[in-house]
Amino acid sequence: MILLAYGGHGFEMIEESEIIEVKQGPYAGEMDKVRFEPVEKEKLEIK
Repeated sequence: MILLAYGGHGFEMIEESEIIEVKQGPYAGEMDKVRFEPVEKEKLEIK
């Protein structure tokens, strides 16, 4: 389990996976999310 309270995030799967997202409150469908363009792993700034 992981709690992502704010900010953008992404995941890299190392094997075939399924993700189940559970949200509290009203759900506005696709308007409920902001989609970002993928970034190559080599270009990430990890702090």
